[in-house]
Amino acid sequence: MDGTVYVYYELDNFYQNHRRYVKSRDYYQLRGEIRSYSEISECDPIRKNSDLSVTKSYGGVTLDKDAVANPCGLIAKSVFTDEFSIAGLTIDETGISWYSDRTYKFGKPSNSASIQWIDPTNEHFIVWMRTAGMPNFRKLWGKIHAGVPVGTYTLTIKNNYDVSAYDGKKKFILSTTNAFGGKNTFLGA
Repeated sequence: MDGTVYVYYELDNFYQNHRRYVKSRDYYQLRGEIRSYSEISECDPIRKNSDLSVTKSYGGVTLDKDAVANPCGLIAKSVFTDEFSIAGLTIDETGISWYSDRTYKFGKPSNSASIQWIDPTNEHFIVWMRTAGMPNFRKLWGKIHAGVPVGTYTLTIKNNYDVSAYDGKKKFILSTTNAFGGKNTFLGA
């Protein structure tokens, strides 16, 4: 596979388009503003750290279980957490989110490493927060800029994301683009 190869994950039977799910976020908080419990009513039912079942910030600080979840909401709580690596290839995980999202929609306060359970400027998180319209969807996870030469490779998957609760399926996909755009599935696992 010559040229840039795109690394995607695909989820089946996950309804990111459910009305309550889509509304469950606070745009001001995602931009880096500190918000009070009363200001994040849209995040219901995930408004406190205890609702997340998270005890540590991404910086390793113990979180107050009664403090405002940051980021709050169902979308944030359900973020995709699997990790991928392919022996002998470098997967670039930068530049996978929309420039406008990275620049204007997501930010963090100066003390984020001590109050936020996940880095809201992490591009995997940003990609996840752009909800899909259908129950079966793909999201970009990375890019292999040097292409994938013919050969045998070992794919390692850190399987963190449970899909059994909603009878879902996960897929790993390598794809290229052609003159008509993307979704030219070449290899799927």
